[in-house]
Amino acid sequence: MRNLLSTENPRLSAFGCGSVRICSGILRTMTVSGRFGENVLRIRQARKLTQEGLAERAHIHRTQITLVETGRRQPGIETVVRLAGALEVSTESLFEGIRWDPRAGRFVVADPPELPRV
Repeated sequence: MRNLLSTENPRLSAFGCGSVRICSGILRTMTVSGRFGENVLRIRQARKLTQEGLAERAHIHRTQITLVETGRRQPGIETVVRLAGALEVSTESLFEGIRWDPRAGRFVVADPPELPRV
């Protein structure tokens, strides 16, 4: 696994820099897709839903849930709305910790606050 802070990483150039984490001794930057996926995962787990349960409620395939939660897929608008409805949260909560900085011309990705356990 290479250092994600590298300017050679196309995901960073496309989505901007975000919060920095150390995983397995490697300094990593959270991408927009990664933060969105972690938000879905965090909320799903707080609701005590399986990926299968969420997929069924959202009427999407379970593999798409996996791809979204791992940051490997950027969902379309309809999927975002389906996920929010299935999780019984606002679409805004799925984007927690993600914002656009117009001055810098890039996304700013931060860690969202912890959810209370349901």
